[in-house]
Amino acid sequence: TLHFGRDLTPWNWLGAPVRNVAGWGEVSTAGLPAETGVLLLEVPVQGEAFRLGLRPHDIVLRLQGQKVDSLNDLKRISGAAASGLDATVRRGQADITLRSRP
Repeated sequence: TLHFGRDLTPWNWLGAPVRNVAGWGEVSTAGLPAETGVLLLEVPVQGEAFRLGLRPHDIVLRLQGQKVDSLNDLKRISGAAASGLDATVRRGQADITLRSRP
């Protein structure tokens, strides 16, 4: 499924379904400058994403110090990550940093 040229196919990351931010509604709600980042659709409380501090509707903007514009970036960066999580997410209209070590 494409919306504004961005793929909306969900992908499972850390036990949570995620997809590209797409559409001006999502951009506006999060206060983003453009269609950028990856949206967490749900975060099951028993999953790894929840344990690491991620919550539903968080938008991943940076991971391991690298910019996340799209799901392809998230896949590439998380695949290369050794361990732990260093992420900047937009929650509401504020950016927060989540860091965890194994």
